[in-house]
Amino acid sequence: MELCSSSRHRLRSRLPLGLVALLAMAGAHAQALRVTAANASNSAVYDVSFVGSGGYITTLNTDQNQYVSFRSLVFIANNATGKTDLLVADTLGGQIVRYANASGVATVVWNTTMGAGPTYPDGLSIDSSGDLFVVTSAPGSPKPAQLWVLPSDPSVPPGSGFLAPRLVDASFGGVPVQALEETLVARGTSAAAGAGDLLVLSSDPPTVFVYSAASIQGVLSGSGPTSPSRTLIAPAQFPNGAVPGGMDFWPIDGSLLLSTSGGSVLRYAFSASGATPLADFADGLGNGKFKVKAALQESVPYAFIANNNGGDILKFGAPPATGANPVLATVTSGVEHPQGLTASNLAATDAGNCLQSAGGCDIIGGVITHKVSGVQSLSGYVIEDPCVVEVDPRLAQYGTCTGHSLPVSQVCAGYGSTVIPDYLCGGGGNSGAGFALITSVSNTIDSIKGALVRNEAFVENILGGTNNPLCPQTVLGWAPLANEGTIVEGSSLLEMTGYCGSSAGVSKGLSLWAVGLVLNESALPGRSATDKLVNFAAAKYDALNQTVALATITSSFQATLSNCLGSSLYYFDKKKYANAAAQLLTCDSLVASNESAFSSSPTNPNPSGEIRGRIANLYLAINARILGNAPATSWPIQ
Repeated sequence: MELCSSSRHRLRSRLPLGLVALLAMAGAHAQALRVTAANASNSAVYDVSFVGSGGYITTLNTDQNQYVSFRSLVFIANNATGKTDLLVADTLGGQIVRYANASGVATVVWNTTMGAGPTYPDGLSIDSSGDLFVVTSAPGSPKPAQLWVLPSDPSVPPGSGFLAPRLVDASFGGVPVQALEETLVARGTSAAAGAGDLLVLSSDPPTVFVYSAASIQGVLSGSGPTSPSRTLIAPAQFPNGAVPGGMDFWPIDGSLLLSTSGGSVLRYAFSASGATPLADFADGLGNGKFKVKAALQESVPYAFIANNNGGDILKFGAPPATGANPVLATVTSGVEHPQGLTASNLAATDAGNCLQSAGGCDIIGGVITHKVSGVQSLSGYVIEDPCVVEVDPRLAQYGTCTGHSLPVSQVCAGYGSTVIPDYLCGGGGNSGAGFALITSVSNTIDSIKGALVRNEAFVENILGGTNNPLCPQTVLGWAPLANEGTIVEGSSLLEMTGYCGSSAGVSKGLSLWAVGLVLNESALPGRSATDKLVNFAAAKYDALNQTVALATITSSFQATLSNCLGSSLYYFDKKKYANAAAQLLTCDSLVASNESAFSSSPTNPNPSGEIRGRIANLYLAINARILGNAPATSWPIQ
């Protein structure tokens, strides 16, 4: 990635924002995308690589002969090992197994010898808490159609274990369901479902049910089975004779794709009045099309279909305005009756790869890089998971972010209790109104005293677009995740831009990142544009001084640092902004050379790292935003 020249650092006016009629559906994507499938005939599990109009598979498991028929699979982050595991349903074998690091020999998660549960497990999906949803049905047998959940075991690290299955539903609001096919957790809020809601697909009769996140939580809390909150798509809304087999959200607009056994992929849009059939996403694919998955790669949407009878995996792009949607690529060799299919952007790496001395880490592919200095070695792992919001829902609903904060839980379920303030607003991507959230979970980097993490985000690689506003109008947002300490701003997302190439900043750890947000100056207090920026910087002084006061620092150095920052604030109050900024550089050097004066605490495990990140951010606010100078391109300034 070529760094911006100094001329590209100049502040530009905000570009016009394109709005959409519906709230944007939040979906995961990044530059890297992993497509994985399973054969129902020989229980082979494999990654699918597309090259041109073809491609190849890479077999992952070595125990195919141990199972009867694999028909569903899903990735899960395992915080015990720091790897991404693969859960697979052996439907006819009556069990669910786990492949550690998605390879090798599986271990049993659940089977029918363990008690009540899904007799013929299929349709696996994972929610943000690591709860595993699964359907079971066997038409023509005495086994009824049922929806189950295996709750995440709270006694072990997230993603590493489950409690016994709990029945979610077996009556489906009185609908005589004979066959269930798929489950799908809504990651964000749209007209189709709320964040964390569960969609369930029946093929007989063809129906899509929605279970509210609240009703699912009731089952997880022990209240017993529940019923669908509503029917999203009723049998009468399907074409005559349609037998759906898979479903997923089309990530650009939140429409729903439904693959059918007749060789068409249906597509539905949603509004307050209900579901509206759109032109078929794809047609004429022959009989036996089963699971469909959709995701984005380098900001481009793709759909993947497992062709059970044809024996191939198909790749599609966005359908054209008119005419048929052509197959972009087909992978056939080694593909035999594929029914299990998943597409994931979840990725992990060893934390040691993130050391600056090792070159830093780029976990999800060209989206955000991390370089850790101040420590000699790092153990443990980093797991990253991106979530894209194509259009900031405040812009879609109100036409402005001013006066409207946004809980991230509304757009990316499971991303914590952080709230995006109104002075940060979606401004990236092809829509000119999008942003992305990325969770970076580490068992070491977020708790090491003295670490300094330099982070750089590349908006275009996750949101697309060729006219994204430049840094520092486009900002880098940051907040701690649960159990990673606290900040003086409480639950508010911080604008932590410290320097520019692309949007970059310094932090004490990893946690939650926001990419593609822009500074919404109209929401800042003040009578003039200059007043707003001055008041914004003044608030950053207050937060920095509070952080220093609350940090565990020797009293003598705390006084020295407070005096240094006080001198900068004195210049700032006198409107001697250049002097104020220069003094901040002195204060940063003081912190860097006195690490021994700092200690970890439960509320702030790395106070020096946070203070240096805040100093860099305040320096940019004064030097670049108020004085209009070209932003720094590194920190500390070289």
